[in-house]
Amino acid sequence: MKKVFFRINFFAVLAACYGFNFQALAQNEADTYLRKVANKCLHSYFQIPGWESCIACESFVLDKDGTASQIKILKHPLNFRTKKDAPAADTALVLAVKNASPFDKPPDMIRTPVKLTLTIDGTANGKPLQARVDIN
Repeated sequence: MKKVFFRINFFAVLAACYGFNFQALAQNEADTYLRKVANKCLHSYFQIPGWESCIACESFVLDKDGTASQIKILKHPLNFRTKKDAPAADTALVLAVKNASPFDKPPDMIRTPVKLTLTIDGTANGKPLQARVDIN
């Protein structure tokens, strides 16, 4: 008990004396982790030719061991050429997460299981696709 109390006081004194913000450090670690998840999904995403300018979103649940489950499409790509192309786009979105999983174990400040949203954005003219993962 005394060791735990000493550690808490030590970090409180460190934060007070040097203005160290532990909450900002934890947030930075969480943001870095989410960027890694987004990049891993983006690298496993198969972009269908001709659909370079689209935005698509899907949600999934991330477990404590880094596996993804309950993958659900929230927003389909906007520029379907025909209705028959829709299943191919849906499959590409779902496989982006399935193929990227399992991810690294989430940091402790992200309570698992956690629902995440993956957004793949191809609307930047001439620029490569971008991906973002947010906590719901």
